[in-house]
Amino acid sequence: MDWDCPCSAFLIDKIALLERRISQLEDKRVASVEKTDIPESIEKRPARRTRGANAIVSSDSVKAILSAAPLARQVAVSTLPRKSFSGVETLVIGDSVTRKVRLHSPATVICLPGARAPDIEAKLRVLTCGETSYGVRLDAPNTDISFDNIVVHVGTNDARARQTEVANPTHPVGQDGVLPNRMVNSDATLLEFKAISLVELERVIKASKPTTCVLDPLPSRVLKDLFPTVGPVILLLMNLSFSTGIVPSNFKAAVLKPLLKKPGLDPELVRNYRPISNLPFLSKVLERIVAKQIVDYLARNNLFEPFQSGFRNFHSTETAITRVVNDILLALDKNTSTMLVMLDLSAAFDTIDHSTLLHRLEHYVGFGGTALGWLESYLTDRTQFVLHEGAESKHCKLRFGVPQGSVLGPLLFAIYMLPLGDVIRGFGISFHCYADDTQLYIPVDSGDSAQIQKVESCLAAVKGWMSQNFLQLNSGKTELMIIGSKRDREKFEDVSLWLDGFAIPQSASVRNLGVLFDPQLCFDQHIRSITRIAFFHLRNIARIRSMLSEVDAETLIHAFVSSRLDYCNALFSGLPNSTIKSLQLVHNAAARLLTRTRKFDHITPILASLHWLPITFRSDFKVLLLTYKALHGLSPLYLKDLIIPYSPSRSLRSSGAGLLSLPKVKKKSAGQRAFAYRAPFLWNRLPSAIREADSVELFKGKLKTHLYNLAFGV
Repeated sequence: MDWDCPCSAFLIDKIALLERRISQLEDKRVASVEKTDIPESIEKRPARRTRGANAIVSSDSVKAILSAAPLARQVAVSTLPRKSFSGVETLVIGDSVTRKVRLHSPATVICLPGARAPDIEAKLRVLTCGETSYGVRLDAPNTDISFDNIVVHVGTNDARARQTEVANPTHPVGQDGVLPNRMVNSDATLLEFKAISLVELERVIKASKPTTCVLDPLPSRVLKDLFPTVGPVILLLMNLSFSTGIVPSNFKAAVLKPLLKKPGLDPELVRNYRPISNLPFLSKVLERIVAKQIVDYLARNNLFEPFQSGFRNFHSTETAITRVVNDILLALDKNTSTMLVMLDLSAAFDTIDHSTLLHRLEHYVGFGGTALGWLESYLTDRTQFVLHEGAESKHCKLRFGVPQGSVLGPLLFAIYMLPLGDVIRGFGISFHCYADDTQLYIPVDSGDSAQIQKVESCLAAVKGWMSQNFLQLNSGKTELMIIGSKRDREKFEDVSLWLDGFAIPQSASVRNLGVLFDPQLCFDQHIRSITRIAFFHLRNIARIRSMLSEVDAETLIHAFVSSRLDYCNALFSGLPNSTIKSLQLVHNAAARLLTRTRKFDHITPILASLHWLPITFRSDFKVLLLTYKALHGLSPLYLKDLIIPYSPSRSLRSSGAGLLSLPKVKKKSAGQRAFAYRAPFLWNRLPSAIREADSVELFKGKLKTHLYNLAFGV
């Protein structure tokens, strides 16, 4: 069942006949006046005046050109924000270093996705008692592997249901010594994917980004425009795939696009690239339909890991960081330090074992029938290749892993990692996951070595579980931080964790989902980093401000500056003004650049005219928005659990006012900054008309007006 069948090709030729045309490439950079659209009547006037050898150009013509040039530049540059922000970056700072370096050959890059997987397999073969291939699990009889009093139990049942989990004395284990499946005694099953209607298909296609792959039979924009004609054929293909449990072979091919993992990495080293799969447009539409049904099923039956925030509705890095910081601040409020461990996985998406994943789907979350068959078809016989400047690598089969850049890949990875939460929970250690980023944290006392040993035992169990599931925990990149007061941290100066004979030293700062953590959790380093990057972008935008309209300039400022000020800004609520002063300076500079006002003009009227809230009010706005969503089921349960409705002991007028209970805390610098305190503190001060808003948009509008009046004294 292929999309590129003769029938499909005939239909496409009938609708849009392929014609060969020679296009003239235009330089998009606006570098000089002659590359702008100056009116033709003005542009040709000097030419007519200078036909004589000694003719002098009219001064009026020169003035006309000079006056028309700024407007022409503005029109040309104004299209860049709508087309590509990278175009603006190229315009103001030129080509980046990575673009100047010669790209590796496709033959070299094609080895990237599986380059480390065979090496990981070789290292894990000792633990797995002689794995022979990626598609076949253990052949050995039941085996116990010891990790410092932590026992890895390996059982073999049938070809698909061979289970490998980690157990310790605190885990509830079954009779065979293996962690029980999550689906035991559960009636929840997903046996088939439901057929969709033409209206649903059109809705999904219209909501999809119009990205086009070289494997697409026609551009995605053309497909959207021609949907009334080709829609029934596509619908037939999609529903046929669901009913048969077979994914079209053309949908399982990918063109790899290597991207640098971080801007500062050496572009000459292949290992510094992340292989992103460019997939056919319709394959991603098919995946998006399946992903929605899977997510609805998992959410309906509470099968998601509660502390996994990746690729889930109402979950984000911001909600994850908010919960982690809340727990640490409450520990600081009790004069208790916290040990934070940031785990690092090597090539996590590329080393997933397909048979283990299928076992998780069947026995851990209850997939079966054609639904399981469809996912098995999706994973098998996948191919990929690299295409660059006309050179094409060989087509390689994907024997393991899920494609990065796909819709289903991250969701399948989250299902693959489900047992990890049970492993960590067995040690009584708090944790949070976002995709393949996992962090552990636990309160510690200076004289209690048992807590440190517990963390080391947990790391050993996690390492063992990952080894049995073809995931490699990178001990060298795992980070450790002790968060507490300066006096308490002095007692932990010599503390380090040991993992596989490798000492994990303490770090002065760690980057946690884009936020820089410091040992006192005051976010000084994070704020300095934001300030430096924001001013860098403001300087670049200032270089082309004269060529931008106010609307386009505001678009760029919001994209490159305001987005950084607002990312995880709920963490700034409750911080002293001296700490966030630099962020307000960035905010003020952005407002002056947009309105073209002088440096020493009073900033309050400028911010008021733009309706830009000051930084303190923006952070409070984010806390209140998260609170509203938590109260209305639009946020993760781990945030909703932190806020408790106020219930007075006797009947009062405030009983039905929608207030929240305010927990008792000791320190303004710790407990009063925690979301569990800050949310009810700010919420209870809102007028009831705002708290009782019927929708998120209505709440945001009323809240913005309320905070605007408070900020500017309206």
